[in-house]
Amino acid sequence: MENTDRPIGPRTRVLRLPAITLQGHFMRAFIATLVVLTALALLWVSPSYGTGETESNITAKHDLLPDINQFIPIDTQPELTYRHPPTYPRIAENARISGKVYMKVLIDESGEVIKTAVIKSSDNIWLDRAAEKAAIKNKYKPAVYQDKPIKYWATYEVDFVLSD
Repeated sequence: MENTDRPIGPRTRVLRLPAITLQGHFMRAFIATLVVLTALALLWVSPSYGTGETESNITAKHDLLPDINQFIPIDTQPELTYRHPPTYPRIAENARISGKVYMKVLIDESGEVIKTAVIKSSDNIWLDRAAEKAAIKNKYKPAVYQDKPIKYWATYEVDFVLSD
Protein backbone atom coordinates (compact mmCIF):
# COMPACT_ATOMS: atom_id res chain seq x y z
CA MET A 1 0.00 0.00 0.00
CA GLU A 2 1.35 3.33 -1.02
CA ASN A 3 1.49 6.12 1.53
CA THR A 4 0.27 9.20 -0.29
CA ASP A 5 0.89 11.91 2.23
CA ARG A 6 1.62 15.23 0.63
CA PRO A 7 2.20 18.69 1.96
CA ILE A 8 -0.78 21.04 1.82
CA GLY A 9 0.86 23.95 3.53
CA PRO A 10 4.21 24.94 4.91
CA ARG A 11 3.98 22.64 7.97
CA THR A 12 0.84 20.49 7.44
CA ARG A 13 0.64 17.02 5.93
CA VAL A 14 -2.47 14.90 5.23
CA LEU A 15 -2.23 11.13 5.46
CA ARG A 16 -4.61 9.47 2.97
CA LEU A 17 -5.64 5.89 3.65
CA PRO A 18 -7.93 3.81 1.45
CA ALA A 19 -11.52 3.80 2.76
CA ILE A 20 -13.68 0.72 2.89
CA THR A 21 -16.82 1.50 0.94
CA LEU A 22 -19.93 -0.43 0.06
CA GLN A 23 -20.63 -0.12 -3.63
CA GLY A 24 -23.11 -1.19 -6.26
CA HIS A 25 -25.33 -4.20 -5.74
CA PHE A 26 -23.87 -4.97 -2.36
CA MET A 27 -24.80 -1.52 -1.06
CA ARG A 28 -28.39 -1.81 -2.32
CA ALA A 29 -28.74 -5.28 -0.79
CA PHE A 30 -27.31 -4.03 2.49
CA ILE A 31 -29.76 -1.09 2.66
CA ALA A 32 -32.71 -3.32 1.68
CA THR A 33 -31.78 -5.74 4.46
CA LEU A 34 -31.64 -2.91 7.01
CA VAL A 35 -35.06 -1.65 5.91
CA VAL A 36 -36.60 -5.12 6.21
CA LEU A 37 -35.01 -5.74 9.62
CA THR A 38 -36.24 -2.37 10.89
CA ALA A 39 -39.79 -3.11 9.71
CA LEU A 40 -39.71 -6.55 11.33
CA ALA A 41 -38.40 -5.07 14.58
CA LEU A 42 -41.27 -2.57 14.64
CA LEU A 43 -43.83 -5.32 14.02
CA TRP A 44 -42.19 -7.49 16.67
CA VAL A 45 -42.30 -4.74 19.29
CA SER A 46 -45.84 -3.59 18.60
CA PRO A 47 -48.65 -5.80 17.35
CA SER A 48 -50.65 -2.63 16.67
CA TYR A 49 -47.95 -1.15 14.39
CA GLY A 50 -49.51 0.31 11.27
CA THR A 51 -52.98 0.60 12.79
CA GLY A 52 -52.36 4.12 14.04
CA GLU A 53 -52.86 2.95 17.63
CA THR A 54 -50.02 3.39 20.09
CA GLU A 55 -49.98 2.69 23.78
CA SER A 56 -50.04 6.43 24.51
CA ASN A 57 -53.08 6.86 22.20
CA ILE A 58 -54.83 3.95 23.86
CA THR A 59 -54.02 5.30 27.33
CA ALA A 60 -55.26 8.76 26.36
CA LYS A 61 -58.44 7.26 24.90
CA HIS A 62 -59.00 5.07 27.96
CA ASP A 63 -57.58 7.26 30.69
CA LEU A 64 -58.17 5.35 33.92
CA LEU A 65 -57.29 1.73 33.24
CA PRO A 66 -57.94 -0.68 36.10
CA ASP A 67 -54.99 -2.55 37.53
CA ILE A 68 -54.68 -6.15 36.33
CA ASN A 69 -55.13 -7.50 39.88
CA GLN A 70 -57.79 -5.02 40.94
CA PHE A 71 -61.17 -6.42 42.00
CA ILE A 72 -63.90 -5.01 39.76
CA PRO A 73 -67.50 -5.69 40.80
CA ILE A 74 -69.73 -6.70 37.87
CA ASP A 75 -73.30 -7.83 37.30
CA THR A 76 -72.66 -9.50 33.93
CA GLN A 77 -69.47 -11.18 32.68
CA PRO A 78 -68.06 -10.07 29.32
CA GLU A 79 -69.02 -12.41 26.48
CA LEU A 80 -66.70 -13.30 23.61
CA THR A 81 -68.50 -12.45 20.35
CA TYR A 82 -65.59 -12.83 17.90
CA ARG A 83 -62.55 -15.00 18.50
CA HIS A 84 -59.71 -14.11 16.13
CA PRO A 85 -57.90 -17.34 15.20
CA PRO A 86 -54.25 -17.24 16.24
CA THR A 87 -51.61 -17.79 13.59
CA TYR A 88 -49.36 -20.71 14.48
CA PRO A 89 -45.81 -19.34 14.32
CA ARG A 90 -43.97 -21.11 11.52
CA ILE A 91 -40.79 -21.42 13.58
CA ALA A 92 -42.71 -23.16 16.38
CA GLU A 93 -44.60 -25.35 13.92
CA ASN A 94 -41.38 -26.44 12.18
CA ALA A 95 -39.83 -27.23 15.57
CA ARG A 96 -43.02 -29.18 16.50
CA ILE A 97 -43.62 -26.98 19.56
CA SER A 98 -47.09 -26.82 21.08
CA GLY A 99 -48.40 -25.23 24.24
CA LYS A 100 -51.09 -23.27 26.01
CA VAL A 101 -50.93 -19.55 26.80
CA TYR A 102 -53.05 -18.07 29.60
CA MET A 103 -53.55 -14.35 29.54
CA LYS A 104 -55.69 -11.52 30.77
CA VAL A 105 -57.29 -9.11 28.36
CA LEU A 106 -58.61 -5.68 29.29
CA ILE A 107 -61.96 -5.11 27.60
CA ASP A 108 -63.26 -1.56 27.32
CA GLU A 109 -66.87 -0.33 27.42
CA SER A 110 -67.35 -0.93 23.68
CA GLY A 111 -66.09 -4.54 23.81
CA GLU A 112 -62.66 -3.87 22.29
CA VAL A 113 -59.52 -5.44 23.78
CA ILE A 114 -57.24 -2.56 24.74
CA LYS A 115 -54.49 -4.40 26.61
CA THR A 116 -53.17 -7.93 27.03
CA ALA A 117 -50.90 -9.59 29.56
CA VAL A 118 -49.57 -13.15 29.60
CA ILE A 119 -50.20 -14.59 33.06
CA LYS A 120 -48.93 -18.12 32.36
CA SER A 121 -46.52 -18.60 29.50
CA SER A 122 -46.33 -21.57 27.18
CA ASP A 123 -42.57 -21.39 27.79
CA ASN A 124 -42.15 -20.39 24.15
CA ILE A 125 -41.97 -16.70 23.27
CA TRP A 126 -43.21 -17.32 19.71
CA LEU A 127 -46.44 -18.90 20.94
CA ASP A 128 -46.91 -16.21 23.61
CA ARG A 129 -46.58 -13.36 21.11
CA ALA A 130 -48.86 -15.04 18.57
CA ALA A 131 -51.49 -15.48 21.31
CA GLU A 132 -51.25 -11.79 22.26
CA LYS A 133 -51.56 -10.68 18.63
CA ALA A 134 -54.72 -12.79 18.24
CA ALA A 135 -56.22 -11.75 21.59
CA ILE A 136 -55.99 -8.02 20.84
CA LYS A 137 -58.23 -8.58 17.78
CA ASN A 138 -61.02 -10.35 19.70
CA LYS A 139 -64.39 -8.67 20.22
CA TYR A 140 -66.55 -8.91 23.32
CA LYS A 141 -69.90 -7.91 24.69
CA PRO A 142 -68.58 -5.79 27.59
CA ALA A 143 -68.98 -6.48 31.29
CA VAL A 144 -71.89 -4.63 32.91
CA TYR A 145 -72.14 -3.09 36.38
CA GLN A 146 -75.28 -1.20 37.49
CA ASP A 147 -76.63 -1.24 33.92
CA LYS A 148 -73.50 0.41 32.48
CA PRO A 149 -70.74 -1.23 30.42
CA ILE A 150 -67.38 -1.06 32.20
CA LYS A 151 -63.71 -1.87 31.61
CA TYR A 152 -62.90 -5.35 32.84
CA TRP A 153 -59.96 -7.77 32.88
CA ALA A 154 -61.04 -11.18 31.58
CA THR A 155 -59.06 -14.41 31.46
CA TYR A 156 -58.39 -15.81 28.01
CA GLU A 157 -56.48 -18.85 26.84
CA VAL A 158 -55.01 -19.94 23.54
CA ASP A 159 -54.13 -23.58 22.93
CA PHE A 160 -51.56 -24.25 20.21
CA VAL A 161 -51.94 -27.86 19.08
CA LEU A 162 -50.10 -29.39 16.14
CA SER A 163 -52.14 -31.42 13.71
CA ASP A 164 -50.55 -34.54 12.25
